[in-house]
Amino acid sequence: MDEIASITDTNLTETQFYNRADEINMLSSLLGTTEFNSSPTILLTGIRGVGKTALIKKIKHKFDKEYLVVDIDLSRSNAYQQKKLSRGSIIKIIYDAIIKASKEFGLRTLDKKIEKYFKTNKFKIDKILSYEHIPVPVFESEENYARLADFVMELPQKIYEDNSDKLKGVFIFIDEIQLIKDLDNVDKFLWYMRSFIQNQKNVAY
Repeated sequence: MDEIASITDTNLTETQFYNRADEINMLSSLLGTTEFNSSPTILLTGIRGVGKTALIKKIKHKFDKEYLVVDIDLSRSNAYQQKKLSRGSIIKIIYDAIIKASKEFGLRTLDKKIEKYFKTNKFKIDKILSYEHIPVPVFESEENYARLADFVMELPQKIYEDNSDKLKGVFIFIDEIQLIKDLDNVDKFLWYMRSFIQNQKNVAY
């Protein structure tokens, strides 16, 4: 018999993950519509420690062979740990997570396409760091971060379109999303994100 798991354990076995079949089936069905150009936006709420992260991790494993699964935990980011969470840092966190997930999935041509985008759109870049051979730009001004934000928010759909022979869709999981509540103009930021999300047919959030 498996030992009883901690309520915060995110690596539960089938026998330890108890009484969540209905929730798993419902969320899986919603996420599965991404394959058919009807991607959902889902907000999962509950008290701390009830098992939200464990539930999502369980669901992610069902899809990570056919979908690009981007996993973001704002509470683990350096920006949050250093009390410097901002709209700009959140965009960078999303960008880094997309790059990491793409590399792990094996989308090897992504680096060339991103570098070409930066050059052709004349970003004022101070330098480009290399993250596992993927270009990560360091910009000269805040104006460029606004342009980067548009690029990052459009990137998941572009990745799908360029790799639709390999992917059924893209999932962006953002854990601890409530941390954005202290941002300046948080409503404006959410509406900004929504303006992209609602037009992406193959990206679920």
